[in-house]
Amino acid sequence: LVGIFTILFFITFYSIISFKILQPVIYTLLGFSSFLIISIAFIPYRKYEAARYFLIAGTTLPVFLTSTLYHGKGPGIHTFLMIFALIPIVIWSVRQKTKIIFFFVLNVLCFLFVEFFSPHFSQPLLTKQFEPLIRAIAIILCCTITGMILWIYQTLSENHERQLYKQTQELKKLSSTKDKFIAILAHDLR
Repeated sequence: LVGIFTILFFITFYSIISFKILQPVIYTLLGFSSFLIISIAFIPYRKYEAARYFLIAGTTLPVFLTSTLYHGKGPGIHTFLMIFALIPIVIWSVRQKTKIIFFFVLNVLCFLFVEFFSPHFSQPLLTKQFEPLIRAIAIILCCTITGMILWIYQTLSENHERQLYKQTQELKKLSSTKDKFIAILAHDLR
């Protein structure tokens, strides 16, 4: 939902600035927002793995493509790639470390590509006057998204710990009941 909100925010913002000039960017973002909607649609059908892949694609690809094809590093939108590098840590368990490492490294490499190797646009779609504003918005959104990701991760971890504690208590109770039953059975057999 955060990804959809962010994409919709930038679509709205770009439309206000200049829909005519930023049309390619807006259509790219609209196209990839469908990936995020599809990822949400998979959840009721318990297709969690597919939802995870669509989530990764729906967050990384639009930022990478718009930064590479339309903006370059000027507005700083590519900084979202560093935030999106955290998403695999939250959506996959530690046992799936290969996927986590792969998508983490992929996001970092995409960021580095835009930062150091993306083409410099002589006629950027955004004028220089909007770059500081967009950069500030990107930084604020990145910080907000990072906070939300960490909060979600913390909440999930705490829920998991509570569940483990509850299961441990139930197992101790069952073990105690079993020991009492065996003691009674052994006494009766004597």
